[in-house]
Amino acid sequence: MYPEPEYSRPWLKLLAQKGWSVPLWPKEWGGTGWSPLERFIFEHECAQAGAPLVHPMGVRLVGPVILRFGTQEQKQEYLPPIARGDNYWCQGFSEPGAGSDLASLRLQAVREGDHDVNEVFFDDVRVPIRQRIGAEGQGWDCAKYLLEFERGAGIYSPRLRSGFKRVGLMLQTLDSKTDSIHSKAQLVRKFGEVSTDLDTFEMLELQTLMSIGSSASLGDVSYILKLRASRLKQSIGDLGVVAMGEQALRWTPGPARLQTADELQLLTQTVLGDYLNSRAYTIFGGASEIQLGIIARAACTTD
Repeated sequence: MYPEPEYSRPWLKLLAQKGWSVPLWPKEWGGTGWSPLERFIFEHECAQAGAPLVHPMGVRLVGPVILRFGTQEQKQEYLPPIARGDNYWCQGFSEPGAGSDLASLRLQAVREGDHDVNEVFFDDVRVPIRQRIGAEGQGWDCAKYLLEFERGAGIYSPRLRSGFKRVGLMLQTLDSKTDSIHSKAQLVRKFGEVSTDLDTFEMLELQTLMSIGSSASLGDVSYILKLRASRLKQSIGDLGVVAMGEQALRWTPGPARLQTADELQLLTQTVLGDYLNSRAYTIFGGASEIQLGIIARAACTTD
């Protein structure tokens, strides 16, 4: 899904040296001050160059929440290390009986003096009050704000286009007598359909970025972008696997194997990896069914 820390953290530190690690943040806390279009161009160049993804938990999820709800002391303590890539964050948004439906969580924090008791998968975890983000009882507001960034803070189309380009290269390796269950003509037609969907989504994303201006939060439109990006990711992955034919039945992961592989083998492994990764896209960051429900409720409220 995202590169392991040994790959993502050095890349984040390199970006930090250039002042590019937290483009969504205000300049006073290390942000770039880029326009939405400049952010899009940067993401496009990184995707085309094959640069690792920046692990989003700190820079795109936790950071914006601290900026919005955190105290000045919390900002000074947590934001600079996040921007430098000195620490590594994670999030846990589930519990037995809730799954991806966060509104049904039963978790609650109970204040005891200067601490909270926070039940996750442990018993009686004590959290100092000074580390609580936002006011007491405001946890759901903070969580909903974070989810806007989980679903919409990343710019999707450059990475989608990079993966789609790899599928195009895979199609070029097919001969005219492909033994795929689909004819080459069918694959090319499907390629055209996905290409049109990708072009449409890219224009939607650009239009959205330009409309919000310097605002870091996308609001309700983040649900639509996440839903469309997830489906596109899977469409691209599905097309890649069909183009691979029987090659898709073999999986030889691991850097040691890839270092000795030829160009076609590397392409095959990457396309197959994209496909396997795509299966989770309609689940993490809010399952597609949850997104559809939120979008429907927002539309009814607007009407």
